[in-house]
Amino acid sequence: MNLRNFIKHPLGIVAIALTLIALVVLLGTPYVIKRELNKWIASHGPDVVKTDNVDFNPFTARFSLHNLQVEIKRGQALRIAKAHLNFSWANLLKKRFYIKEVVLEDTYLLVDTQQDEGFRIAGLVLPDMTESTAEKKSSPGWSVAIKRFEVINSEIEYDTPQFSATYHIDHYELTDLKSWEKEQPISVELQGRIDESPIHIDAELTPFAKPSKFKGNLKLEQAELSLISKITAIESIALDGKVDIDVNVETVRQQDKLINFSTEGKISVGKLQLTYGDMALTDDKVSWEGTISGNKPPVEGYTLSGEGKLSLASLGASLPAQSMSVQTKGLQWQGSINYEVQKDSQDITMAANLEGDGVTVVDTARNINLVDLKEVAVNTIDIQSLDDMSVAEIMVQKLAVFNREAAESAEQETAQNALLKADNVNIKDISYKDLTVLAVSDATLNSFQAYLRRQKGGGWYLLDTAPVADAPAVEPKKPVDESEPVAEPKEKTADKSEPAAKPEKPVAEPERPAKESESAGTSFHFRLSQLHVESDSSFQFVDESNSRPFNLTLQVKEFQVSDIDTADTAKPMQIKMNGTVEDYSKINIDGTLLPFAKPLSVNVKGEIAALRMPPLSSYSGQYMGYNITKGQLDAEINTNIDKGNLNGNADLHMRNLNVVKVDPEKEPEIDAQMKRSLESDLNMLRDKNDVVNLNIILQGDIANPQFNFQDAINQAVAKAMTSATVGFLKFALGPVGAFITVAELADKAGKKKAMIQLDPVQFRAAEISLDETAKQYLEKIAVILEGRPKLKLEVCGKAVENDRTALLVKRETVQKESVKETGVPQKAGTAVEAVPDTVLEDFARERAKLVKDALVNDHGISHDKIFLCLPAIDETPDKSPSVELFLD
Repeated sequence: MNLRNFIKHPLGIVAIALTLIALVVLLGTPYVIKRELNKWIASHGPDVVKTDNVDFNPFTARFSLHNLQVEIKRGQALRIAKAHLNFSWANLLKKRFYIKEVVLEDTYLLVDTQQDEGFRIAGLVLPDMTESTAEKKSSPGWSVAIKRFEVINSEIEYDTPQFSATYHIDHYELTDLKSWEKEQPISVELQGRIDESPIHIDAELTPFAKPSKFKGNLKLEQAELSLISKITAIESIALDGKVDIDVNVETVRQQDKLINFSTEGKISVGKLQLTYGDMALTDDKVSWEGTISGNKPPVEGYTLSGEGKLSLASLGASLPAQSMSVQTKGLQWQGSINYEVQKDSQDITMAANLEGDGVTVVDTARNINLVDLKEVAVNTIDIQSLDDMSVAEIMVQKLAVFNREAAESAEQETAQNALLKADNVNIKDISYKDLTVLAVSDATLNSFQAYLRRQKGGGWYLLDTAPVADAPAVEPKKPVDESEPVAEPKEKTADKSEPAAKPEKPVAEPERPAKESESAGTSFHFRLSQLHVESDSSFQFVDESNSRPFNLTLQVKEFQVSDIDTADTAKPMQIKMNGTVEDYSKINIDGTLLPFAKPLSVNVKGEIAALRMPPLSSYSGQYMGYNITKGQLDAEINTNIDKGNLNGNADLHMRNLNVVKVDPEKEPEIDAQMKRSLESDLNMLRDKNDVVNLNIILQGDIANPQFNFQDAINQAVAKAMTSATVGFLKFALGPVGAFITVAELADKAGKKKAMIQLDPVQFRAAEISLDETAKQYLEKIAVILEGRPKLKLEVCGKAVENDRTALLVKRETVQKESVKETGVPQKAGTAVEAVPDTVLEDFARERAKLVKDALVNDHGISHDKIFLCLPAIDETPDKSPSVELFLD
């Protein structure tokens, strides 16, 4: 059949018609697709939609699109330079849309928001796709498969008010997606950039399986950390820095929407800057190596867990509200941590170790390092919850507390610049429970140095808000109550001769039951079983507030404190310390105290051996009016405070002690309290080895606001001196020393001075001789003078009217005997010659000389220890003649 016949044949006509229809379909379908595609896109918001070419071959099932462009008012929203699609018709009969290949090249996509229409992609406002009925979910529907999906050289620009970023896809490939083969993994590979930060993803996922899974590797280099804070939309947190990520990621989404995820690998952040409120954190490099896992249930809350090592290169934290900053040269945390957040609770558990170098906590307001340490190691951190934490051991090297690195003046160049220092600190078994109890089993400080300095103006160096400028020393006012007598000056009184008023004892409070007493105090409780200070440790105290600065350095050989418990106020705290001062002096302290009880209770015994006394002039000069020019002290001190009632005593043994008045023209305060000179009483108490033994008793109610330790000490010293002096003399003199008093005599300059007056040596009227009683009495006085090398004796002869009367009687007797012997009668009217005062004064002088001669010649007392007064006549009626004795 030729062509003409074929055309005329009905079958030919049909064939030609079908051919024409096919041609129309082949040629017209692309135009229809192009028109409908542009129409659909334009209907969803864009202003301009352009497509250069659309090719579709229904026989080969190939579709291609060239240069699709979508524009909105701000500019381009979508560009696809080339898109290629190849699918299979055969699978459509099985309700499967099978795509053999999809390739997108040189694309651009804009994701932004519009004020009225909200979120949009490529200028298209997408419908809400979150709602779906149960019927749609249960309907069979179509299946989809993609053998290969590839994106080459594409760009996605994300621009919203929350954050903006540009994603560059150099190459993206997805393979083997089959929705009907739910367990078959899909391979995804992405190579691209976020802004200019390279990113690589190589993963497998099963999105249609139940549960769905994702497993792969993520690598991100030098990404801007600020994107994270913008994505999270947490306004109070701002992040900046560069992050590197190389992790293996695995996620599982359960059927009930429970999401589990885990990562393993390395995450590091360079030049970190984190701001939270007014707190700022910085670090040159933060790195994490390990695993992070967690889950997010469909309800509120989440769980995060981590196990690995976190390293901080040089962490810096600034807290302006607290005027504080923290700096570290390096920290390493290694262990595991679990953090769980529920609707109304949050729990944290941890098991880890921590090591660090160069940790410094700075008080920025005062420019002082509150804590400064070279190395720290925290072993076995165990956190079961926020109210149940423990640490097995903390080890610190080169610790300094309250440290000022740079000297502010030339004087500070040589001064101590830290309040506390220790070469090594070891703390064991720390626990924190119930948010209220902090307990420590053992704390040991090695090569510990403490430096406490009181400045001229009264402020404490390194502790006050700012250093107190040097100023002329002034006599400070007495505080109402101070627990340290040597550190606080004494207030002047209007009349030093009047003793301080005895404080009234307050009404005693009823005793509380033991349990109530033990629970008293703050809600926070601290317990320390034992504190040790070992090896070459020292305590230095400097007081510049006195007119004469005080400086004491105690070399600590042993220091222990045990049983510190702020909750159990009835449990005594044990203290034990021994050390040396200036290599030769020894100080030992042992006892207990209840520091947290109200009122305070203390029971401490102390021993001091060979302490050099001149440095104590800083306080003796200020509070007593005497400087100590030389001397050495041994002491046994018992301090007992029972519920605020002080009852202590001190046995003092002072060798070669010498004191001088601070102001020779001013009566020292202690002299006014003793009513005589301190120098005189010391001379009275010195034995032949030049040792002064003194027992001081301290008493008082320290809870009374009027109580002052310095007043109590001054009064106790004055009482002890007077009591010891009089007591010694009465003991030494026996019954004849029953009437020892304090009397005033004029010195060579006519100035009155108080002296101890002994019982006088009695004489018979008109006699100059010592009876046996007087000789025995002088023998006892000689013993006193011999045993007290610096003691002097004033010997004052006193004649009386009885002497005059007795002398007249003697003269009358002599005259009568003369008449008898001579036989010559006395002339009438001749009277006995009167006894003049000069004769009585001679009697007084000779009696005093007789007493001195007896002491010098009979008992070997040095003549320069005995001084004769001017003879005197006592006109008191019926007074017996005597020689008065005064010790000085």
